Amino acid sequence: MREKTAFIIADDTRKKVAALHAGLTLAKGEYMPYDRLEDLPASVRDNLPKHAQEIYKEAFNSAWEEYEDPQKRRDDASLEETAHKVAWAAVKHSYEKKDGEWVEK
Repeated sequence: MREKTAFIIADDTRKKVAALHAGLTLAKGEYMPYDRLEDLPASVRDNLPKHAQEIYKEAFNSAWEEYEDPQKRRDDASLEETAHKVAWAAVKHSYEKKDGEWVEK
């Protein structure tokens, strides 16, 4: 069976995720899940300061490319799950939660 390839250029992250869930193979370098801070999940946008959101976005996108190969991931984790874990770890390197708020260390 021939593999489908999607070249995603839309800004809408939901369309990108839908393409993944539809079983399309995304061409390396043609897909960045979060182009803008506005594309980040609400749980990130609503809780992190802008600088922390920028860290999250960059770390997520970098991990998305780095861990594209399933053999590089731990415990059969999905690419999305791995990228989110890397992004949160990057944020936690520079920020911590105090009294319910994320603040720079």
